Amino acid sequence: MTRQRHSRMLRNPQLLISLFGFFILNLAIASVAYVYSQKSASLLYAQTFRQLRSITDFKHHKLELFFSYRTADLQALAGSETVVNLTATLQADAGASTTVRESSRRYLKRFLSEYVYTNALLLDTEQGHVLYSTNPQLPEGSDFNASSLVSSPLARLWREIVSTGTTQIGDIHTHPGYAPVPSMFLGTPVTVGARQTAVLILELPGNAVNEIMHFRSGMGQTGESYAVGQDHLMRSDSYLEPTRFSVARSFARPGSASVDTAAVTEALAGRQGRTLITDYRGKRVLSAYRPFTYPNFTWAIISEIDESELTEQIDKVQRDVYVLALIVSLIGSTLAYFIIRTIIQFSVVRPLQQSFRRAREFERIINDSLNEIYIFDREDLRFSYANRGALLNTGYTLEELCQMTPPAIQPEFAKDHFRELIAPLLEGKQEQIAVETVHERKDGSRYYVDVRLQLMLHEHEEKFVVVANDITERKRAEQEKEHFYRLSSHDHLTQIYNRQKFEELYDKECERTRRYDGDLALILFDIDHFKSINDTFGHQAGDVVLQVLTRHISDALRDSDTFARWGGEEFVILLPHTDLKTAVAKAEHLRRTLELLSIDGVGTVTCSFGVTAVNLFAPVAETIHEADRGLYRAKAEGRNRVCSA
Repeated sequence: MTRQRHSRMLRNPQLLISLFGFFILNLAIASVAYVYSQKSASLLYAQTFRQLRSITDFKHHKLELFFSYRTADLQALAGSETVVNLTATLQADAGASTTVRESSRRYLKRFLSEYVYTNALLLDTEQGHVLYSTNPQLPEGSDFNASSLVSSPLARLWREIVSTGTTQIGDIHTHPGYAPVPSMFLGTPVTVGARQTAVLILELPGNAVNEIMHFRSGMGQTGESYAVGQDHLMRSDSYLEPTRFSVARSFARPGSASVDTAAVTEALAGRQGRTLITDYRGKRVLSAYRPFTYPNFTWAIISEIDESELTEQIDKVQRDVYVLALIVSLIGSTLAYFIIRTIIQFSVVRPLQQSFRRAREFERIINDSLNEIYIFDREDLRFSYANRGALLNTGYTLEELCQMTPPAIQPEFAKDHFRELIAPLLEGKQEQIAVETVHERKDGSRYYVDVRLQLMLHEHEEKFVVVANDITERKRAEQEKEHFYRLSSHDHLTQIYNRQKFEELYDKECERTRRYDGDLALILFDIDHFKSINDTFGHQAGDVVLQVLTRHISDALRDSDTFARWGGEEFVILLPHTDLKTAVAKAEHLRRTLELLSIDGVGTVTCSFGVTAVNLFAPVAETIHEADRGLYRAKAEGRNRVCSA
């Protein structure tokens, strides 16, 4: 009899079709999971390369601004009354009065200290004699045509300034006879009328661009940016290995600290791009590169992140995809199982079974279900049945549950509230109620469930039947998705938009404003002397300043305004329906508000603002550049003020 039954089952076409569908379903799930995991890896690599390229472009822009500002500093100093008078006095009388020298020295010392220069030199244009020096290593009267100095990079810079009559910036070098550590010199003619009377040279420390290159927003755990000169020596200290690959170490031991990677070679050849290479530490990295060119030198700007950091993320994504595929496969398999079982039940087994065996089989299926299944009385709400899934999940015994009511394991519902929930079933207004809630186990731990509740006949009485499905993993996945979205669009410290999100919103706002023919303005501002705040009070105090300022600015803005952290202590505000005049007034209001603000442990902090009307067809970089011009004017005119582009 059993052999005959098995033979009938195998010849059943409905069963064979169901088994084939089950096989195709699982094959499709596995294929989709594999393709998606591979696509996610490719997308993550492409996204990381785009981010590195953006960071490299940002560093290039900041270096351009850095040298532009330094050139402006130098030219302003060379044209100052103090320098012009000092030059004239020294050329007229080499033994100029102590009063003149001390007055000039105090002025120059203040200038060097405020703008982070280390030394200043005044040289004549004829013989290269040092007329004035703030550094005793190169005292007044030193001769740049002397054998010890004539071939030095500093002497070459002096000759180029004299021959061209223009401002020049030299690359970072050691300077025999003067500066044994790497430094950078920039110089300009000192002129009276149209006559070149002397050459003013300022010295920057060799690590002057570290602050720009070490800004690491969006760089992950192993990302860094650095600059390399044409001699393949570092022009900024390595963030990841500063003891081996710093500017000072490179010039002290060029043979062991040179950087000769494929990315550096390409950038120094004048090309920009991205590639997967082995970096100077011998690690595989994703690298974006581009040249930074000035008349007297070319640097390679490199932004990199370890490939291992990406592979960790890819492995996690792929694990999640395969786990999800397994869950879907299990659900599909469960459904297929019940479908096949139903087919067998109706086409083969059912005609051969007695009614009591059908009831026992159904009871076993209910009891062994992975879902939680409960039956409780409609009057006193006490449980009369719970399947094994319910007992395993809650930790209670059946005897304990039969002394309890649903609100005892559903802490979100009081008893009266639960009766209101089931009232539509009792009144016949609904056949089923679905709700997401929380179940509490015997040990006090909680988990999310999807509950289906309906009235059914059980043993000739109307009872409530509850089917609950554990959805904790789904809830966790939804929360992680929301968390990752916020990380990708908001600055972690200030909780306002980050630069990437602002650029996205800028394009949308320009398109919307063009469509309705409106006005759009932009404010760029930064915190005055923020480096001094960090140096004086510590970086933790600096973080507090950033958080307090952004909170007050946010409170003063409209809901339609877009406020973002552009980078470091720089912030940007996009103002829809606002012309330039109104934007300037708004910036002035914000400036006054911040000027009156006192921050615990720091005191008052001021900001400088640059304002511009937005050209609705211009990219964000061009608009930021226009606002930055206004910000530079505000800085040059004394800070704590508003200037339009």
